[in-house]
Amino acid sequence: MATKKEILSSEKELQKKKRTYQLTDEGFEEYKKFLSNPNQKKFCFKGYYYVEVIEQDDGELSGVMGRVVF
Repeated sequence: MATKKEILSSEKELQKKKRTYQLTDEGFEEYKKFLSNPNQKKFCFKGYYYVEVIEQDDGELSGVMGRVVF
């Protein structure tokens, strides 16, 4: 994947992540806050899909997503 800085500095990458994770506008704003905060190592959002993104020790991000079942 990429680092927080790489994603945040590219509008194209940001929009790609929004589509990939199918984030709502609210979720997307939270994701951008996560990318901007150097102390936050994990992002979780429960919308139509559950998304979890973790910053690894080398700075790369890894993510998982799954369908939320009620």
